[in-house]
Amino acid sequence: MDSIEVISSGGKSGVGVLDKSVAILAFLSGYSPATLAEVVDGTRLPRPTAH
Repeated sequence: MDSIEVISSGGKSGVGVLDKSVAILAFLSGYSPATLAEVVDGTRLPRPTAH
């Protein structure tokens, strides 16, 4: 299970900030450059978290 799936499914690794950071980086590795709105849509993270 990759990081985006973990966050989307509500799974917890115990290191939430790292999971979220990896989810953003994983998204950007395939869709860079991206706007904040695209990152929010692609990762399903709340806007303040993605910002």
